[in-house]
Amino acid sequence: SGTVKQAMLVDYGSRDSLFLNTVSYVRDGLLRVAGASKETGHECVIMQGSGTMAVEAMLGCAVPRNGGKALLVINGAYGHRQSVMCRYMGIDHECLVFEDSGPFCVETVLQKLRGPAGFTDLSVVHHETTAGVINPLEALVKAVKAEFPSISVLVDSMSGFGAYDLQMSWGIDFAVSSANKCIEGVPGFSYVLCEREALRRTRGNARSLSLDIHDQWASMEATGQFRYTPPTHAMLA
Repeated sequence: SGTVKQAMLVDYGSRDSLFLNTVSYVRDGLLRVAGASKETGHECVIMQGSGTMAVEAMLGCAVPRNGGKALLVINGAYGHRQSVMCRYMGIDHECLVFEDSGPFCVETVLQKLRGPAGFTDLSVVHHETTAGVINPLEALVKAVKAEFPSISVLVDSMSGFGAYDLQMSWGIDFAVSSANKCIEGVPGFSYVLCEREALRRTRGNARSLSLDIHDQWASMEATGQFRYTPPTHAMLA
């Protein structure tokens, strides 16, 4: 929109107090969209780069290095992309694949989790962009947390967040989206919404320096700043 483009005509330095205030405002606002706040025990970690980078950061940090195993629920191309990411990062995982003509089945996912595989993490796509399918996220998360409270739930809500309901209170541990999707900004940053204790457990677990969500969060909490060059104009938009 015109107002989004106009906002990018202002130049702020990465350490300018006005820019740091903007970062805090955006972080708090994104949490509110998910019905969450710092007071409810949640955090928003902004990452430089595209939504794909946030998904890779989430997987690479959330799944434990030792003994971690993720179940990827797939019904489209973005679920398959998560499998490629896991292979690149050496993350132990299995794929539960559904047809892309409809949503995944909650009971089938639960049956898979009841098996002997010993999954520590479950990763799902909220709205599978390539198929135009909205998955039953609320029902799945609540059912998983009721039966498997120790399993971390990871959500790619790239084309869902801001358009379809997503509440961290359902039991979601991590959810990602990006600026240029339903919040109608411009490309340049993505974000990870986190349950704070789940975020703390990722310390030292990252498979990448630049995609370390715990280190990014710790830096923002300590200084208000990004660790590396921030997307200043995208943040203002």
